[in-house]
Amino acid sequence: MEIKFAKMNPTENMTILVESPLPRERYGEIAAKLMAYGSLFAEQVGYIEKPASALSQSRLHMMGGEFCGNAAMSTAALIAFDNGVMGGQKTTISLEVSGAEGILCCEVCPCIDEEKTALVTVGMPPVTGIEKRIFQFEGDAFETTAVRTEGITHLLIDTERDAQKPWRNIAECAIIPWNEEIKADALGIMLYKKNGTGYTMDPLVYVEGSKSLTWERGCGSGTAAMGAYLAWKSKSSVSENIEQPGGSIKVNVDFSEKTFGKIAIQGKVRLAARGMAYIV
Repeated sequence: MEIKFAKMNPTENMTILVESPLPRERYGEIAAKLMAYGSLFAEQVGYIEKPASALSQSRLHMMGGEFCGNAAMSTAALIAFDNGVMGGQKTTISLEVSGAEGILCCEVCPCIDEEKTALVTVGMPPVTGIEKRIFQFEGDAFETTAVRTEGITHLLIDTERDAQKPWRNIAECAIIPWNEEIKADALGIMLYKKNGTGYTMDPLVYVEGSKSLTWERGCGSGTAAMGAYLAWKSKSSVSENIEQPGGSIKVNVDFSEKTFGKIAIQGKVRLAARGMAYIV
């Protein structure tokens, strides 16, 4: 099977965007093949579809029907490149994205000095709830902060409380049984700690629909969840750069009178490759 694709690099959260029309019932199967080391080798796959609304320029449907901020930014950047937007010019791209209601607005500004690279800002789906939750694993209790949005739930864990624990191993083993409790379309475990005046974060994401489990180099929705938590905790608006293995993603959260306003993330996106993939 020939599949037209673009491979995008949003903060090294390597994302394949499939441009060929394919049946949705095969999205998970095809995504697994495209992400494999012997194929295009990436962390996630999104499928570009025709939008349902005349107000939207395109639709992005993720491999498991989840929401993904980095893939949304990647789609917006690709559309801007295809539309011939030049370096330094700003354009707004409207998208429908799986796991999110309505239309998301993305602001794209191609970089002047970096070819096929753009600084992209995307408004994120609203937070539907934040709460402290205790989970059990191998006889231990783990305190988390659960941040729920329409297409994905994130569990934030402060690893500074016990720096000696093998946190990555715990997260890998616990994420699927914990998702059986939460029953989310996608579940992230965000291992974070204070780093000077800012924060660092190590993101693990499990997608139920595709059964994929990935340590991501950068997680857009996880960054938004972290920003929402910081705003909820401080009861004030926040603007933070969250450092991740692949680089920094900025989050801005408007918060007043115990209510969230706009939540947006910003990061660089680069078109890494484009062409045809061949799978059997």
